Amino acid sequence: MLLHAADLAVPGVPVEESSLRRLVRLAVVLGLHGLFLLALWQLQQRPVPEPEPIRMAVRVIERSLPVPEVPRQAPAVPETPMPPPPVQLPKPRPVVVPEPAARPAPRIAAPVAPAPPPPESMPTRAPAAPAPAPVLTAVRFDAAYLNNPAPVYPRASRRRGEQGRVLLQVQVNARGLPEQVEIHEGSGYARLDTAAREAVQRWRFVPARRGGEAIAASVLVPILFQME
Repeated sequence: MLLHAADLAVPGVPVEESSLRRLVRLAVVLGLHGLFLLALWQLQQRPVPEPEPIRMAVRVIERSLPVPEVPRQAPAVPETPMPPPPVQLPKPRPVVVPEPAARPAPRIAAPVAPAPPPPESMPTRAPAAPAPAPVLTAVRFDAAYLNNPAPVYPRASRRRGEQGRVLLQVQVNARGLPEQVEIHEGSGYARLDTAAREAVQRWRFVPARRGGEAIAASVLVPILFQME
């Protein structure tokens, strides 16, 4: 729909004057819009000040807690084991086997006959002496090279003052090893008897010999428990 100048004419005002007023008004409106836009653009370009950070002072208060006192314990003094008392072993007595007495040769009575002519003299042979019996040596346990350990003195017996002598009957085989260990005479304390028996069961012996042959035999082994 087209508007003509005549349609927009204000009554009582010339047409040229009314159009001029409109142009002026339009220019003013456009100028105001331009100023508004310019002001808005300047506001956008202006840097926005950053808010200052809030400073907070933090103070750490250390609270010292009472340290419990730990009672000091005296260092434990290691108990030095007392060396076992030397075992006094009796010297074995050699077994002496008496040699059998030589039996006299039996005498045979010759029948009575007339004396023959004397024969030629021939050397007479003396009767052969019997072979000597082989010497028997006893079992030995005191040889230095055997290194048999001494029995351990039980601590309970040491604290209670138990002491005494144990006599063991030991059956030794031909290799010098104890096959059977029995208590021949006790000390009166079971702990001492057991300690002596367990120690001798680990011993080695010099076996008994008959001549040059090793044989099995028994021997008495005394063990003395005595506190110094």
